Amino acid sequence: MADLTLSKMRLGGIWDHIGYGFHRYSTDREWLLPHFEKMLYDQAMLLFAYTEGWNATDNPLFRQTIYKIVEYLDDCLTSPEGAFYSAEDADSEGEEGKFYVWKYEEILEFLSAEESEQFFKIYQITENGNFRDESTGQKTRTNIPHLESDLFEIAKKTDIEPEKLKNEIDQIHSKLKKIREVRIRPLLDDKILTDWNGLMIASLAKAGSLLSEEKFISMAEKAWETIHQHCVMKDHTLLHRLKDGEAAIEGMADDYAFLIFGLIELYQATFKPIYLETALNIQERFDDLFYDKEFGGYYFTSRSAHPLLGRQKEIYDGALPSSNSVAASNCFRLFSLTAKSEHNDRFQQLFKAFSDPISDAPSGYTAALQAWSQHQNGASQIIITIPELNSEVKSIISNLRKIATPGSTFLLKTNKTQMNKSSELLKNYAINDQLTIYVCSQFKCKTPVHTYEKALDMLTH
Repeated sequence: MADLTLSKMRLGGIWDHIGYGFHRYSTDREWLLPHFEKMLYDQAMLLFAYTEGWNATDNPLFRQTIYKIVEYLDDCLTSPEGAFYSAEDADSEGEEGKFYVWKYEEILEFLSAEESEQFFKIYQITENGNFRDESTGQKTRTNIPHLESDLFEIAKKTDIEPEKLKNEIDQIHSKLKKIREVRIRPLLDDKILTDWNGLMIASLAKAGSLLSEEKFISMAEKAWETIHQHCVMKDHTLLHRLKDGEAAIEGMADDYAFLIFGLIELYQATFKPIYLETALNIQERFDDLFYDKEFGGYYFTSRSAHPLLGRQKEIYDGALPSSNSVAASNCFRLFSLTAKSEHNDRFQQLFKAFSDPISDAPSGYTAALQAWSQHQNGASQIIITIPELNSEVKSIISNLRKIATPGSTFLLKTNKTQMNKSSELLKNYAINDQLTIYVCSQFKCKTPVHTYEKALDMLTH
């Protein structure tokens, strides 16, 4: 089901086939007609989904989508400092989607006859248009490019070399993109939000680690540096928004939960202890300001914020996962990485607090259930010790990441590791002359091994 949905979304008009990135949502069941706004959080969550989808299926369309989302992000939503803007509007010149749709004659004018014919056929472009007005249902004589099947399948059916077809289509995209850039662009919402940047940091770090793509990890680190500089106070209190160099608005639960999520993924991608250390410090502040000590779970607003009629606790997972769902996953993984019981206590209490609504309507709490599933299904702890990290060990870790069960955590200890309070757990693991891999579950470890093949056998049996 997930494979089919990800495939159809990527083929449909909800995906911008010329400039890349996903529009906000589809207004029809075919994923053809989108609401044309582009949101940072959608790019982040879908980047994460296509990364996990590719890792599970090895679908080349999913891998391509990962790179194209990042290309869009780099082109349109990245600030000069490296953090990420919030959104691009749907409208330009007072008309929704005008920047993104195409007239049949317009394509004929700008492409050669051969290129036009190929583009029309592959992307379902017609003279009368395929874009119907949402309110009247009438055709507008404009087109939303979309695919019936992916280019790999089209190449098979037409006996064209896949690489040849890809190059031809890339050239057409490049031409149309240059033409489109002359149009008046939708407005850019250039606010930099801590919570949405946290999601994108997590997604880029995850994609970078699974695809061994250092550029993605570097983008995540630059975004973190900007958020850290402007939106993280000395006591690890967070600010919500950065705009025109000014950080303001007291952080809410989403800011803490999503940024901690990003830092955990950055540690998993880089093994730089500072990311795990900072995640723990922000988690400690989050616990202090937001945790409900009586009933469990996290309030949406800080106890130091202006008094309200009542402090709400969000658990419903909508277009974004809720702060409590992400916090549950964070607590589970921080416990796995540190063995500190307070994180496990928070995890357990959170699910006690929300067990009734989750049991009554589980489809509304899918991110929370994902965290619970990882806890119940024995996510692994993989602990690796080596005197010095080298390319061979990096390759082994990369391959182990790809087959580890969801929610698994990795810890690395070398002679240069300075973990301080972030993982007392590592003190129990000595560094030997050779690579040593411990595969554990709930802090019970199997016999340590020294090769990838033996670690693979432990993780898959």
